[in-house]
Amino acid sequence: MQINHFLHVYSNNSIVTEQKKPFNTNSFGISKLEAYKTTTDEAKEHALRRLMSPILVNLSRTSDGKITGDRIQRNREDVLALTEDDLNNVDINWDRLQMDLTNRTPSYATLDRLVKDMDHIASQYAYSQFRIKQSFTGSEREEYLKKLDSIINNHVDSYAKQFSRMTGSFLSEHGVNEEAEMISASIKDLFQQRKEQYTTFIQKNEDFAGIKGTPNEWLVADNTYMAQQLQSSYREKLSNNTSTKESGYNMDELMAIGTFVKEMQYVDYRSRPLGGNKHKSEEEFGVELGFQAMKYALIKDSYEMRDGLQSKLDMVFQEFVDKQNEKAADYIKRMRNDPFVRNEEAYRMDWNDQLVQDIMASLVGNLDAVDVNGSFQKDMSAILQGYINHTKNTETSKLSRYHEYHNSWNKSNYIADWNRFVEHILPRDSMRTYLLEENPSYVDITI
Repeated sequence: MQINHFLHVYSNNSIVTEQKKPFNTNSFGISKLEAYKTTTDEAKEHALRRLMSPILVNLSRTSDGKITGDRIQRNREDVLALTEDDLNNVDINWDRLQMDLTNRTPSYATLDRLVKDMDHIASQYAYSQFRIKQSFTGSEREEYLKKLDSIINNHVDSYAKQFSRMTGSFLSEHGVNEEAEMISASIKDLFQQRKEQYTTFIQKNEDFAGIKGTPNEWLVADNTYMAQQLQSSYREKLSNNTSTKESGYNMDELMAIGTFVKEMQYVDYRSRPLGGNKHKSEEEFGVELGFQAMKYALIKDSYEMRDGLQSKLDMVFQEFVDKQNEKAADYIKRMRNDPFVRNEEAYRMDWNDQLVQDIMASLVGNLDAVDVNGSFQKDMSAILQGYINHTKNTETSKLSRYHEYHNSWNKSNYIADWNRFVEHILPRDSMRTYLLEENPSYVDITI
């Protein structure tokens, strides 16, 4: 099956017609993710709870293998009385830093969180470095700075390796090989840029959080809070500052890759345990893949990609769709030739990948409509009517994929999944255009 004709439709025309790439204030795409929307009071409460939590210091291992240490815990009054001077020669809580980093590791479910993770790690590094330089001197300072570099760099190396392995393997499975190394190197290079930007910013704006000499000065003791404030202050004062990359991939491109693989992998993952979308009709599978094509359209419209990467992702998407259709077609052929299958009529007719292709193209076309939701409703009504017609037609009604028992439309959250995606990738002033009404009549088919 070839899908170039509808890839062409949305690769050469703006989908977000009045909002074409409005969110790339920098290549980290911060405004696009709206990543740090906790209110000041909420952030302070979280910081207070962290600083009141017990910690272990002076850790050591006994001869029988047990780990011992001194337990320190501050009460609320002690925490609120802290000042920046109180942090001098107070040991860095390395365990808390490493625990924080464990929550910043990639998985298939979080491949679209790369920007947020890299920004968080870079700001944590910059503020921790600042604290060490402010609080320690001599050999102790050098030891702590080396330890910080080791912890952060090892984590970023591990992050880049895992991210590139997951994304690179998916691209390779669908015809684009040897991308993992470039993806990994690009993540590490761009992290170094962001780290340097933050450290330079702190040098010029030591009171970036605006709390020195105020009743909130105790917050300087909480690295997580200060790292968040660093991100916020940096964006406010240097909103047009960018992280550039002449070779490899820039951050927008890495976000496009991660988001693309996350969304496509979700469909592919669900297919494998089922032996290749078995029993789904062409109409349902066309809608499912149509939503993936709609997602890809918004990905291409939301992230600035150079022609080289965009061509590669076009190739991967086409191969992805072809393979998904092959799985469905192969399943029907396999069942038809299985001597243990009694009802041969159920698998008599080949898979109609042209119908799948037409449905996909139709759904993607809705994104250019003035009323996206209204246009989508009309399309879905027509698609569902086509499905119902097949369940009543003498030529197709006996096919397994049109049997009432195998109707899975009312069990699939296609629209809810689409709305989740839209809310994540688009800013609020654009997302309303593309959110779809979750109308039960779309999927509640009575035959």
